[in-house]
Amino acid sequence: MSESKLTQKQQCFINEYLVDLNATQAAIRAGYSEKTAKSVGSENLTKPDIQRAIQEAISKREIRTEITQDKVLSDIEDIKRHAMNDAFDAQGNKVMNNYPAALKAAELQGKHLGMWVDKAEITGKNGKDLIAEPIFKLSNDTTPAQMRAMAKALGSLGNDEYDTNK
Repeated sequence: MSESKLTQKQQCFINEYLVDLNATQAAIRAGYSEKTAKSVGSENLTKPDIQRAIQEAISKREIRTEITQDKVLSDIEDIKRHAMNDAFDAQGNKVMNNYPAALKAAELQGKHLGMWVDKAEITGKNGKDLIAEPIFKLSNDTTPAQMRAMAKALGSLGNDEYDTNK
């Protein structure tokens, strides 16, 4: 589907998504309801026509600005190498040139490689948060057997571990 076959709202979503790559916020800024923005944004990103339009826009921007992922990663590596060069402090001791810059560059490289995430969303098959409702409810009347069954179901106990009935 070409851009002309996208709805005006979908094209607006694409433009807004390119601002910060946040589908929920893009949906809100494009005029979708705040109540449904998370699901609409997520759904929009699964549509092949929207995916294609986003990729085309990113490619055009890379050509226009001459800023590619490779260039950014290369610049980060250059900064890190320079920051890690040896320098000398006022007492003549050998120190790293710029420790904070080296650390930040390494952090950005690690994020690019997916070594850590700032935030993770865990959702079930229906798209709802898994932790939205408690799986088990504890009360003053919860028995040790019920506690063991809950722990076993959550995977924190082995088959016979803590079995007081042995």
